[in-house]
Parts: sequence; C-alpha cells; structure tokens
Amino acid sequence: GDAAQSFGRVFRNPNIRRIEAAWAASIMAHWAYGIALAVYAYRDGGAAAVGLVGLIRFLPTAVASPFAAVLGDRFRRERVIVAAELTRALLLAATTAVVVVDGPAALVYLLAGFVAVAYSAVRPAQAALLPSLAKTPQELTAANVTSSTIESLGIFGGPAIGGILLAVTSADVVFGAAACAFLLSALLVARV
Repeated sequence: GDAAQSFGRVFRNPNIRRIEAAWAASIMAHWAYGIALAVYAYRDGGAAAVGLVGLIRFLPTAVASPFAAVLGDRFRRERVIVAAELTRALLLAATTAVVVVDGPAALVYLLAGFVAVAYSAVRPAQAALLPSLAKTPQELTAANVTSSTIESLGIFGGPAIGGILLAVTSADVVFGAAACAFLLSALLVARV
C-alpha cells in the first residue's frame, strides 16, 4: 500500500516521472549488460576473463566515483545525467560494433571500463536532482522510495532480462539493447 501510494505521488509530477522512468531504463540496462559482458568474457577467456572484466568494471568506478559525484554540484544535474547516459549509449554502440565484426576482446573490456566510469555520475546526479523537482517533502520522500524500489527491481530484473535475451539471441544484441535503453534514459532526462 505504501509503495503504491509513493508511486502514485511520484507519477503525478511529470519531471519526477521522467527521472524515475529514465532510472528504470538505466538500471535494468546496466545489469542486463553486466550479464552479457560476463558471458562474453567467459566465452572468450573462461573464468579468468570474467574476473578481469569485473576488475575492469569496478576498479575505475571506485576511482572515478568521488570525482563523478561532484559533477552534479558543478553542472546542471540533468545535463550530467544526459551526458553520462549518452556516453554509455555511444560506448555500448561501439562495443556492439566490435563484437559484430569479431574485433578484439581487449577492446570490449576497455570499453567496459569507460562504460563503468560514465555510470558513476548517474546515481549521484539523480539523487541530487530529485529535491529540486519535488514540490513537497512528501513528494521527495515518495520519489526516494520509488528510486530505491526501481533500483532493487533493476538489480533483480536486469540480469533476468539480460539472461533471457542472451539465451535467445547473442551478446551483441544485449549490448545493442542496453545502448538503446541508455539512449532512452538520456532522452527522458533531457525533457526535464
């Protein structure tokens, strides 16, 4: 009941609705992409390649996160999100092209590191943007509950969607679909 009420409050505000929809597309694509990347790495080099990809995805993010979080304080937050999502979409489009032409796996792994760095700017900017869009404290609380719920659903649903899509297609299709989802996210936020 409380979650439904929170979603109802959030979706009455068009700007918050766009931010939450963008977040849903982004988080689902993030996790779906992660599954496809792990499977791609495993097929390329086994468990060691999966471990390497994990390191490539998480180490640069750990280093970049403190700096990326500041971007939302120095620039308009919606522009930070749009730039990060467009960057991720372009990097994943490039990843898709590399996989389609059977390019080097090392390039796919390098691009994965850049995708991860771009991701580190999204959530802090989104969290900082919501208070400026909410009209009441209750609406802000509802928006935060909705963001957390979407994130939880994305962490569960993204890998499931990625796995299903991967089972019936291929890694490059999942990479391309994730690129489209990041583009959708950018377009939604650009309308705020």
